[in-house]
Amino acid sequence: MIVLYVPFAHHAAGDLTSSVEHWKKNHQLNSSHPIRIIFYGDDSDLDTALLANEPLEIFICAHGADEHPNQLANNSDFSKTNWLDIKEVAARFNSDFLIVAHQISAIHCYCCGSDHKNKALASLFRTHLLRSGMPIFSYGGSLFGADHKGILWAVKGNQKIQARDTAYILFSREESLGELSSRKHPKEVDWTALHEQCREKRREQFFAGIKERKRKNRDAHREASFSSQKSNYNF
Repeated sequence: MIVLYVPFAHHAAGDLTSSVEHWKKNHQLNSSHPIRIIFYGDDSDLDTALLANEPLEIFICAHGADEHPNQLANNSDFSKTNWLDIKEVAARFNSDFLIVAHQISAIHCYCCGSDHKNKALASLFRTHLLRSGMPIFSYGGSLFGADHKGILWAVKGNQKIQARDTAYILFSREESLGELSSRKHPKEVDWTALHEQCREKRREQFFAGIKERKRKNRDAHREASFSSQKSNYNF
């Protein structure tokens, strides 16, 4: 199963919502391989994968910029965006995917930025994962979701190429001994207690989301017009 993971709650995802929905739609037009969208704190769609013990290939979908090397954003218009430190992104990822961590086959850090910035970002993300045995992919350039043929594209130096041609793979064996020794071993983690903390956190986020959506609906009714939907869905 492909998972398009947005590390922001649904009500705070900005234009990432339309981007991942567009990606999912185009993927389904070209492939029968299952795909799901998961927002931070909303992992209900993982129940099916958990029961089926299905491998998960996760794309972390957010906006990136070289001016913010250790952060991800929820809006392509940086005057409106909220920035999230990569350490917090990893914490949210750990919370949402804890119970299916053993099923993750690969993680893709799918955000715009230079090769160098995104390699460093992926490496930093790995250092904060509770389980980090899976390969992590980073990409370079201006990245786009699946087009009408289901292809992922990148633009580098005014050249349009397939995103896979910009991919860099970070394997666990590339970690330094210092990184390995500084991370808590999985056996030292109280998984039961951590799982309960994650469940409680998700409950709190659920009710906070309801409250926020009600506020958004009230604000929407006051608006006189809406901006047209963007034709490009880049990250």
